[in-house]
Amino acid sequence: MVKSIAKIKRIVSILMIVAILAGMCVTGTITAHASSTGTGLAQWALNAYYSNWAYVYGGTSPGAVDCSGLIWTYNGVGGSRCDMMGASPCTGSVSNGIPNIHGLGLYQPGHVGVYVGSGMAVDARNEYYGVCYESAYGKSWTNWFYVSGVSYPDTGWEEFGGQYFYYENGEYVTDTERTIDGVTYSFGSDGASDKAPGDMGSVADRPSNNNSQSSNNSSQEENKPEQKPAEEEKQEPQQEYYRNGDSGDKVTQIQERLSELGYYNGEISGYFDDSTEEAYIAFQRAAGVSVDGVAGTDMEILFSEDAPYAPQEETEPETETPTEPETEETTAPKEEKSSYQIGDEGDVVGEIQYNLYELGYYDGDIIGIFGEVTEQAVKDFQSANGLEVTGIADEATIALLRSGDAVSADAQAEEETEAQTEEETEPSLLATVPTDAEIVATVTPAPLEKGAEVSKDTVLKTNNLASKALDGVKPKTVPASKTEGSFGIVILTLLGVALIGVAFLGVYRRERKYIQRKEARIAREQEKRYI
Repeated sequence: MVKSIAKIKRIVSILMIVAILAGMCVTGTITAHASSTGTGLAQWALNAYYSNWAYVYGGTSPGAVDCSGLIWTYNGVGGSRCDMMGASPCTGSVSNGIPNIHGLGLYQPGHVGVYVGSGMAVDARNEYYGVCYESAYGKSWTNWFYVSGVSYPDTGWEEFGGQYFYYENGEYVTDTERTIDGVTYSFGSDGASDKAPGDMGSVADRPSNNNSQSSNNSSQEENKPEQKPAEEEKQEPQQEYYRNGDSGDKVTQIQERLSELGYYNGEISGYFDDSTEEAYIAFQRAAGVSVDGVAGTDMEILFSEDAPYAPQEETEPETETPTEPETEETTAPKEEKSSYQIGDEGDVVGEIQYNLYELGYYDGDIIGIFGEVTEQAVKDFQSANGLEVTGIADEATIALLRSGDAVSADAQAEEETEAQTEEETEPSLLATVPTDAEIVATVTPAPLEKGAEVSKDTVLKTNNLASKALDGVKPKTVPASKTEGSFGIVILTLLGVALIGVAFLGVYRRERKYIQRKEARIAREQEKRYI
């Protein structure tokens, strides 16, 4: 009975969740406003951070949102809270760089955020961290995407955060100058202009040959169009910045210089790959310039005599010849930790969350951050699988999660139900069977008064009735005239009925309490899930 009720409730819960998600998808599709802009979405996300919005799983109200809710609460954009990147008209890989566009969506499996420009991003992370503002390259984003329902600029001025940015061919320019309505504006590495524009609708006096960057001396080249035209024609196709995926002689020079400075130890291949990008990011951090992994105007520093060398701490392990114990100590921090708890993050935490989700113990976002929801899921898993309940994913817990032999949440619930049913059924059956002493007490006549005579016939009848009762044999019907036997049978019958009634009442009460506890536990889990 309990098992069937639990199954019905699970089915109803699933149908309700599907209905809610479908409603969200439909609502998200029809409520996006045409006035929604990329800079507006970026400002909305920053406001959520500075206003200390709370993270609430499934939250879609300003002040209480989850990762997709942060985007959706801005005029209902996103297309679908179920799959915002899937609803996007344009996507790309973060490994190839994030375009200079305010308000792009950022994606990693199970999580989304907002790119706010200058290499920074905002995302509603979890209950532990809330809404975060940090480098877009400091988190494992895999893709960027145009948010459905948001319009992004092509060419012209855009104001964001009290600063002014100039867009060309869909991206704001950086590290360059532009002459607009006779006024020359300088744009830094973050893309912000050095002065406010006189007319937000103005367009640059000349088109740009580069989508996002150009050299600072481009205006000088424009002033001398008649000098050495052959050389200018050769310089026009020359690339002024290099990023992951580019190749050529310049990339070879970059790799050689990074190798000289101690940042790069890979093959000098002339191909700008992941290892080259990582080395260039390390150089940019040491040089104190904008960190984006793109070799642009900061190449002047790279090839200068004042270029910073890689920190000594990174090169010492390569020059020394450590003994075996020292090697183990040096590499130990890089190995997988033995246990994980609140505050930890990384790929292993994401794996723990995924395994707990598959087993039915975890229903939060799989984002690789160990929060309170993950801790409770670990406790439930440990309790169900006979481990010490600590909420810490130690070696034994992780090993069992990976083994494939762990008890799932549904299987544990069924075992508890069956065990409870068996435990409550057996006592009730035993309670209905009277003991030998009770039977003897029932059929034994009351003691005679002193001096009273007992006939031989009465003694024989009494002994015969008691013997039959003890053997479990139902006595034969006694004529109405034989009042002694009839009275004993009536008493025995009433006693049996009473015992059965008491046993039934006990079983009913226990079953009722178990159902109430089960319903209360389900209610608490649902409340925890939607709070």
